[in-house]
Amino acid sequence: QDLGRWFETVGAVRQEASPLVWQTLAVQLARIGNLYTGTPLGDAVQARALTVLAPALKRFGPTPAADDSPLVTNLREVMVMLLGSAGDREVLAAARRYVAALRTDPAAIPAPIRSAMLASYATNATAAEW
Repeated sequence: QDLGRWFETVGAVRQEASPLVWQTLAVQLARIGNLYTGTPLGDAVQARALTVLAPALKRFGPTPAADDSPLVTNLREVMVMLLGSAGDREVLAAARRYVAALRTDPAAIPAPIRSAMLASYATNATAAEW
């Protein structure tokens, strides 16, 4: 089947949709992305996933807030992980800032996004950063 139809449906999801809707969508995008990794369509599917998810992460923000619901906390972690592994520039910039801050503050990365930020950094680190 043509993925274009599925992406049209995904495109109809509003930015103000529930975090649960975005969580479901993010997981589906990750699964589809995994199916196409290493194929001629892999880069296109990954780029499309970035286009869909990056604006949603901007809505919730990459940094945890004290009043976040558990749904938002979980969603943020998933989105940071997915966007970071896909090479999203904003997530990678945040990951690099957090890792740099670890030099002086071992608790610099908030616990709810620590694993996702470290994974994003490690996946995309240059030889010099290692």
